Amino acid sequence: MTSQGTTAKPGEYWVYRHRDASPSERILINSVDYTKSKPKMLVTFNDGRQETVPGNRIRVPWSDVDAYDRLQEAWSRIRREDSLDDVERDCINQVFDLLVPTEVAELGWRPINDTTNVKDQEIFSTMLGLDLGKYAEHYSSVHVDGAFVLSPLASAAIAERLCGANPTPILDVVFKEEEESWLKCKYGSQKSPIFETDDGWRSPEEEYDWYLKYDRPRHELLRQWCGYRAITSHERMKAAEAETHRLELLLEETFKRLEPHMPQLEVDLLRINNNKERITPYNVRPRPDRPLSPSEIPERIVYRTRRQWW
Repeated sequence: MTSQGTTAKPGEYWVYRHRDASPSERILINSVDYTKSKPKMLVTFNDGRQETVPGNRIRVPWSDVDAYDRLQEAWSRIRREDSLDDVERDCINQVFDLLVPTEVAELGWRPINDTTNVKDQEIFSTMLGLDLGKYAEHYSSVHVDGAFVLSPLASAAIAERLCGANPTPILDVVFKEEEESWLKCKYGSQKSPIFETDDGWRSPEEEYDWYLKYDRPRHELLRQWCGYRAITSHERMKAAEAETHRLELLLEETFKRLEPHMPQLEVDLLRINNNKERITPYNVRPRPDRPLSPSEIPERIVYRTRRQWW
């Protein structure tokens, strides 16, 4: 079987490529061996040499070579825009899983990982608030099998725009994962054993090392794509700030009315505690921290009463 799903027959001329980036060569099919799991074909090249080649290297009939070469050139341009690191790939996959229905678009993996395969351009453009043609102007793309395929770099730009348009589900997941990381970094965790001598236990130090290497970079990139916005929207943030200011004025008025009825020191302590326990954007986020080493744990002195003898 070829890449098009057509069986090559002896006596036909087909396109052969040693690798995806190799030039197309015309070959004559001499015989086909289907006795093994993957078909093997005895072919003759233009220069007269004969070789046995795997069936997946036999591409399309020679009559379709021009269209096939144009398609492969488009894939080569897309392959040159595959410079994502592992953190970016994980974030793109998480965004598409949460925000994009598979009937509208999905991430591709063959022949190139993390391409965006758009099935319904109109709906997807509406979700992005931007015509997909704008991405085609700046990134490599190709139409294949009824889908509009964009390069991995375009996938990263699309994921960032999706986060900016709908940050709530992404930030909710990040917040939940950080709460879980906080518990793991503090108490450790029990996982499924990987091999026989592994009991599945991961210490707080191991969990914190995992968080620094894998989870934290992903969370920070997702926050950046969301624009570091509030949990829902800018309007809700403004309303919350205005309400906080109103309550602050009300609380100060309460302190003033308490002064004639309470010692001044107690009223001042209430003011100090109110400022110290204020909730800000810097302390509302769960922050997994490294476990303390034994030398950093405060020493506790336990007094034991002497046993009395009567």
